Amino acid sequence: MPGVERAVPTEELVPISSLPNVVTEYLTRSQGDTPGTAKDLLTATATISDNGKLYDDDRGITNFLEHASNEFDYTSTLVGAKQRGNLFTAVNRLDGNFPGGQAVLQYKFALTDDHRAIEELRIEF
Repeated sequence: MPGVERAVPTEELVPISSLPNVVTEYLTRSQGDTPGTAKDLLTATATISDNGKLYDDDRGITNFLEHASNEFDYTSTLVGAKQRGNLFTAVNRLDGNFPGGQAVLQYKFALTDDHRAIEELRIEF
């Protein structure tokens, strides 16, 4: 209809417990002893972007998962969650021996319609 603006869905705060299992399982696996197993939760065409660096092929994603968490010693605490349709954001606070000692990261997941697999993950400060 001319002259009628359509509302754009906004991201809403939601209880952490409402995050889909695939999101919490990804966080658990990627920060555990075998982070490479988190790849099983991704679609075949999934992409991961970490602070602007894109991983969009099998080798790059595997390398990212197996090495990203090994650079520093840290603990991760899930402190918040947001949702907009099939887009879910998990907000994590990291405390560790990296410069600054603390960081808050947003893990932004685009999921398949059935919420069983990850199509895209963007990790941002």
